[in-house]
Amino acid sequence: MNALKSFFFFIGFLFVVNIGTAKEETAPISAEIATPEIIDATADRVQRLSLLAKPGKYFLDKTPDFIIEMPLSLVPAGARSMEVNVGGEIFRLSPVAPIYIKGLTAGEPEIKITLYDETGNVVEFKKGTQNELELKTIDRTPLFKNDAVVLGILLILLAIVFWTESQPRFKGFYRYVPSLLLCYFLPSFLNSGGLISGDYSNLYFVASRYLLPASLILLCISIDFKGIINLGPKALIMFLTATLGIVLGGPLALLVILKL
Repeated sequence: MNALKSFFFFIGFLFVVNIGTAKEETAPISAEIATPEIIDATADRVQRLSLLAKPGKYFLDKTPDFIIEMPLSLVPAGARSMEVNVGGEIFRLSPVAPIYIKGLTAGEPEIKITLYDETGNVVEFKKGTQNELELKTIDRTPLFKNDAVVLGILLILLAIVFWTESQPRFKGFYRYVPSLLLCYFLPSFLNSGGLISGDYSNLYFVASRYLLPASLILLCISIDFKGIINLGPKALIMFLTATLGIVLGGPLALLVILKL
């Protein structure tokens, strides 16, 4: 009975978290000339971007709007208008001036600026200036942004899961809720609750590039190769066939999807 109560409490917790983190509807994307009035009115909620610097990661709860600087030193003399492509939305603006963009949602929106002269011909930016910006926008600022702190929290969380699994009093609970499931879902709760941010943190990159290969090597050290050979040729052929299917199946599936 206690195990069933724990199980239903866990399901209820999932339901509450999903409701609490539902996304609100956002305004459509818009781009316009950043007039002095707009600059003064949005000074506390705007993030300024430069065509000379590589964009970073931005939290929409702090700076939901953006202004792209267009200094005269970067714009050729013949440029009279510009086309701004914001995530597929096209805006024609005139004259060439700083651009005010609002309505961006979380993700990796791309912004491309094309200059035109009086006759409608494309004009290139001056040398050294990029006309495309790739942003990384995040819904809200997490409570913990330091990757060392986030790693410590995740390690403690996993340690608690495996420790409670070994305790007799929690056997009824883990009979219905696998520990591996908790290892996947509990970090996602921290992400949904705003304690950590998978979009902001670089832990996934470090783990996939360094920790995962090291773990695979440690896992292979304990392989009983002699025992595998003793299984016979049929088992070895089946093993190698499955391995080859995985190695070739992934790229082929990706190629098929890209062709569709």
